[in-house]
Parts: sequence; C-alpha cells; structure tokens
Amino acid sequence: MFHRKLALVLVLAAGCATNGPDDPLTGTWSNTNCFGSTTMPMDIQSCGMAITFGADLSITLVDSRQSLPATAVYPRCTAIRRVTGQRFSTARGAQGMSFTVSSGGSSTLERTGCAIETDNRAPMPDSVTSIPVGLTPYQLSGETLTIAGGSLAGVYARVSGS
Repeated sequence: MFHRKLALVLVLAAGCATNGPDDPLTGTWSNTNCFGSTTMPMDIQSCGMAITFGADLSITLVDSRQSLPATAVYPRCTAIRRVTGQRFSTARGAQGMSFTVSSGGSSTLERTGCAIETDNRAPMPDSVTSIPVGLTPYQLSGETLTIAGGSLAGVYARVSGS
C-alpha cells in the first residue's frame, strides 16, 4: 500500500510546476528577433528581444528595434517596447517542458536616438498590451532556451540568472 501511494505521489510530482529561484528558466534570455515577427520588418535594420522570467513569477518582455537611417518614418530611431505585469508558471509533463503566461499586463513604447529630434518620445502606453497568454513548449540546453511557437518563438541565449 505504501509503495502504491509513493508511486502516485511521484507521478503527480512529475507534472508539477517548479517555479521560483530554483527553476532553470529563471533569468534573462535574449536574441536578435523582432517580437511577433518571423522576418525583419520593412525599414528596420536590427532587432533585439529579451525575456526575463523572474523568481517572483513575473515575466517581462523588452523588444528593441532600430530603424534604417534613411527610412521615411522615424529615421535612425531605436524603439523600445516593454511589456510588464504578467505572470508565468512552468511545468514538466509527458510532452516535455512548458510555461504558461497569465492574462493582464501592459506595455510602453519609447523612441530614442532619432535623426529628427521631434521623433524622440518618452515611454507612453502602447497598443501591444501583453505577451500572448497560454501554454508554450520550450527546451533548455545549457545556456540556450528554445521556444517552440507563438510570438516568442526562437532561440535565446542566457544573459543572466540561474
């Protein structure tokens, strides 16, 4: 009887969340993708995205894009979108590891370093209000995080954290 209960506890624990400072996902991960885009948007010369999975279960996204110097709209501006206010949880199951992002959140957008001074803008509320909610599969291999799908899809390198 004891062995059956122990086996049940172990099976249930295998699918449980491992959030917190000991979760291997905790930390900041970055790549050179544009948030929500599989190709380089027109008039953009470079992108960078960073995702921070906090030990307090917060998730923050920073999407940075620099426009081309000769583009007609916002030349040479660096646009920084920051999405905050959402939470995440992780789980390990039969299909592998996944994280789930909760609803809520808000975002700001700022522009700096613009060729035309009046194009610069302090952080203001933005129309992209959250990281898409739901379950997202991922894999960890050393200092590399691979997110399988959705607007966060891509390969990330660890910047800081566990």
